[in-house]
Amino acid sequence: MKRKLGKNVKFKSAIYVAVIAACAATKANAQAVVDYQIANTGDASTSTGYSDLAKYSCTLDGTTEEGWAGGIHVQQVNTSQYPATGLNLPSTYTTVCADFFGTLYIGNNYTYDAPTLYSGLAGIDPAWGNGANSSSWAIQNAAELYSLHSGVLAGTDLSAKAGLQLAVWVALYDTKAGGSISYASANNGTTITGARFSVNNAVQSGDATAITDALNYLNALSGPYNNAGYLLVPDSISQNGKIAQELFINGGDFTPAGFVPEPATYGALAGASLLLVSLRSQHRRNQA
Repeated sequence: MKRKLGKNVKFKSAIYVAVIAACAATKANAQAVVDYQIANTGDASTSTGYSDLAKYSCTLDGTTEEGWAGGIHVQQVNTSQYPATGLNLPSTYTTVCADFFGTLYIGNNYTYDAPTLYSGLAGIDPAWGNGANSSSWAIQNAAELYSLHSGVLAGTDLSAKAGLQLAVWVALYDTKAGGSISYASANNGTTITGARFSVNNAVQSGDATAITDALNYLNALSGPYNNAGYLLVPDSISQNGKIAQELFINGGDFTPAGFVPEPATYGALAGASLLLVSLRSQHRRNQA
């Protein structure tokens, strides 16, 4: 994320150019359901001037950028614009992104489709993963990190929040087919070097502790995993003049579209119905 003239801070994150055509085809049947404003508040105690953000020098596929890592605060706006969906999307929540070269401007609004199962997605500009057939393994590792550690986003530890975002980026771009992640640490744990993605150093408000936290998160992974989770996917890939970002969202934070009870629930319901019939029959026999 960089500061741009006439714009607020923006989040930098990678988005899948290689699959934009496929993504556009998939989104032909998608429907916008929510507008979220990027709502990180002003915080004079940080050099960024915004809460929950710290800056790190990162390199992806040979391109070095100073990117903002931390918790991304989003807040629903324009609610009257959309018909009731039954999704019960959160009015506000804090998350991390699934793209490094994408852009979110603080204070700007972004339109998203209903939460999308990340199975089958591959990333935008560039694709996730390190090598052939690795994107599905990459999102699984990243999703596991988010599932295990998203609780830090509700706290006050900026290093833990930034560390989660950094670890998610490493998992997204350096996971190989099979689930192993290609990365190493150096300089007493103050840098992370991967085949595609590296965290070079903390700059401005960035804290080297976040890099240590990211390494701890990554080192604890023991996959492979088979999560079934969701991303918020931008309704239009390009918004506010830049490629937008996908955001993680916990399945428990909304009601999935077309929600129906799981088979086990049907079994429980059927069992309850049979019990009710049995009790009624027994009651009738006792009355006879």
